[in-house]
Amino acid sequence: MCSSLLQPLQPYLTGTLSRWLNFPVSGSLEDDAYKATNILRTFMAASRLEPERQLPASVLRGARGLALMSVLRVGAGWSATVGTGLVVSRQLDGSWSPPCAAACYGVGWGAQIGGESPFEHPHR
Repeated sequence: MCSSLLQPLQPYLTGTLSRWLNFPVSGSLEDDAYKATNILRTFMAASRLEPERQLPASVLRGARGLALMSVLRVGAGWSATVGTGLVVSRQLDGSWSPPCAAACYGVGWGAQIGGESPFEHPHR
């Protein structure tokens, strides 16, 4: 009974859930492109549900680049950060560059407090 009801919904459920369950490390540019697509789709779906949370168009118009990363952070005494993704930059003619693979890794230990802030590199 339950199986027959859920079977037609499997493609929808799989597509929806897989967008939220990206493994933080991938081994190929193709996998990173897939993850970046899922991140954008999830972001766009959320902004349709809550328009006040969407990214203002003025931010994208003025952006020099865009990084789409899946990152996992864990910690309790020791900490670890790992993730991969894509970076694109705005070209002088206004178009976007081909994607470039990016990765981040980190470890820590001891009593920890922390914060994070994106930075803008002063050179193009």
